[in-house]
Amino acid sequence: MLNLTDIGLSYKQDIEERYYQTFKKALDLTNPMTFSEKIQWLKIFGNTSLKVKYADKVALRDIVEQRVGRDFCLPFLAVYEKEDIESIVPKPGTILKCNHGSRMNIRIEDNTDSNSVIERLKQFADFDYSTKCFEPWYHFIKPRVVEEVFISNTGEIKTWCFNGQVLFFQAYKILKNGYRKSSYYDSDWSFMEWLRPVRFCNIYDANIPRPKFLEEIKTVSSILSKDFAFARVDFIYTERNMYVGEVTFAPAAGFRRYKGDADKRLGDLLSLEEVSEHKIYDPNI
Repeated sequence: MLNLTDIGLSYKQDIEERYYQTFKKALDLTNPMTFSEKIQWLKIFGNTSLKVKYADKVALRDIVEQRVGRDFCLPFLAVYEKEDIESIVPKPGTILKCNHGSRMNIRIEDNTDSNSVIERLKQFADFDYSTKCFEPWYHFIKPRVVEEVFISNTGEIKTWCFNGQVLFFQAYKILKNGYRKSSYYDSDWSFMEWLRPVRFCNIYDANIPRPKFLEEIKTVSSILSKDFAFARVDFIYTERNMYVGEVTFAPAAGFRRYKGDADKRLGDLLSLEEVSEHKIYDPNI
């Protein structure tokens, strides 16, 4: 058995240094108050076996199917073990994703160089994603590659869940030129003017339409997030379907700067008092 707490504590100094570089102040782990501080606390002290499974895109698909149904699962064409990457034949119209981290995706088009794809996938598979932003749960995920049909989605929505309750949405609108507009909305789909990161404010849009799947998204998110003090459940949706894309436990790894008092207001929503911890990594949990 591997000890998640040891991994979290091994990143403590790195987390404190990155936090100081980002926020220009020391990280308070004794009495964390802001959302950013509490996310760092959870990265060090709140690691669980369930987080490992939920962060693994392959294992998550099984969880989604078991808990809410196959209709909400992204359709996989194939799953490749790390040692089988050389055998992958990239096909136009598909996307290849590594399961053990974020932004390790390659969309395959007609002019995509197959050799380059294979080399990038091998580099991704060799990378311990937990070392990038000190998120310990990624350390325990066995690297694999997922092949999916590329879905030209009309929108993305990310639910911010606190103790299994969806409190607000981070919504994206995909524009025809490929750019995205985004905003935060409360549970009644009212624009949350106060919640803005310091960066990317130029892409904000207060007029993103309420998705027709919103009530289903709330129900699915509550079911998937109920075991965690905080989880963000990410969906993509088309005119006809909605799919769970991933679950993350540390948006921007907890290093995002917000305007005004937003970080403190978010921190007030996140309670650490009832954090259930499984200190030893048990793959059967």
